[in-house]
Amino acid sequence: MTACIGFDSVTVILGSSNGQTFDRIGFLVPPYAAGPYAEGDYEVTLPVTPAVMKVVKPQYRASFSIMR
Repeated sequence: MTACIGFDSVTVILGSSNGQTFDRIGFLVPPYAAGPYAEGDYEVTLPVTPAVMKVVKPQYRASFSIMR
């Protein structure tokens, strides 16, 4: 439980508040991957920001929007 987990243990979930573009990125880590089962899943949701948009490949940028 002290080592970093790999992305193969993480489920990435793209979210949309307008039903047209993704404006948030969620990460779901199951029990045992990062901690004890009793703690349950770990969930983190981050907004799409200008910094995130800079690293999205140009061909996918139209599918994303900055969260307001």
